[in-house]
Amino acid sequence: HVLPARPDLAPRAAGSYLGVRISCSIIRSPPQIDSAARPKDGNATQWRSTQTPGAKMSLEQIGKAAKRVIAAFQRRPDMGVHADAPAVARWDAGTRVSVRHADGMEVLTDMPVELGGTGDQVTPGWLFRAGLASCAATSITLAAASEGMELTALEVHVGSRSDARGLLGMSEANGAPVYAGPFEVEMHVTIAANGASAAAIESMVTGCLKHSPVPSALATATPMALRVNVASA
Repeated sequence: HVLPARPDLAPRAAGSYLGVRISCSIIRSPPQIDSAARPKDGNATQWRSTQTPGAKMSLEQIGKAAKRVIAAFQRRPDMGVHADAPAVARWDAGTRVSVRHADGMEVLTDMPVELGGTGDQVTPGWLFRAGLASCAATSITLAAASEGMELTALEVHVGSRSDARGLLGMSEANGAPVYAGPFEVEMHVTIAANGASAAAIESMVTGCLKHSPVPSALATATPMALRVNVASA
């Protein structure tokens, strides 16, 4: 089965459900970040200066590696097609779910207390936003490195709005089902680089996000096939 496409929602720009705002800065020297100003809430998204010899060489190596792979794919386009590593989610107890990667890495999710969870783990919805933010940041890094752009800071913030009634299978007063997915998704990219104009940075970001895998899946509403296997109790 293929899950149905999301319904028409509140109008948004140019047929896309992904809004992107970009703040660009040109920084001539590495930003000095006061440790007292760093986030203390455990968020993975933080300002990080890349202006160390090892990090600078790493960006150069990333750029060279990307160009080598592009050259290989130009010779053999079929080499670019591959199966992505599956994510396997297993119910533990309550609303807690463990998601495992083939390499053994595990991520736990749970729901808020109001929905019967413990509230001590991230929700699946947060992982969705985390995937968007992380994929976008990775794509921007690859693009900047490929163009020889010297990044000094990069932060991608992804927020959304949703209706919790949709998760519970509820309907509107007119009988229409409440949409369970996020109906507003906004990505805010804050980026700084040495020796590049704001226009060049913004062009690089908007260009690479058009082919960033996870944001592309959302913006184009990639269909999802569903198979259900009923096991013995």
